[in-house]
Amino acid sequence: MRRSTLFAIAALFVLTHPLAAQGSGTDEPRVREPVAVAVVDQDSVSIQLEGDGVGVVASWPSGLACSSSRCEGAFPRATTLTLSATPTAGSHFVGWTGVCTGLQRCVVRLGEANTVRALFRAGPRVLHSR
Repeated sequence: MRRSTLFAIAALFVLTHPLAAQGSGTDEPRVREPVAVAVVDQDSVSIQLEGDGVGVVASWPSGLACSSSRCEGAFPRATTLTLSATPTAGSHFVGWTGVCTGLQRCVVRLGEANTVRALFRAGPRVLHSR
């Protein structure tokens, strides 16, 4: 699910310097400066952690906050995130589903469809030999 949030931070400060008026014979402030307005357009991302195992998903650039069942973060629009999954001891990473598949790192460009799930299973990875 895509969520967009427009953060607008605007401030106008009138800075007055009463000391600047000293010796001028007036009590009028001399300095008035506007401060710039910053507007940042952001997208949020949510990664579901599924399965009976436990693991962590990290992002580059960093910024994900993870709990036991999901990771979330907000990044500037059109950021490309590289996600990596690391199982904790006693679990293994099964793979990604959604916009990524397989066991390698997952690359997601925010602003596009970005449903991502990381599947972890309890126990060691079982390798099948042929």
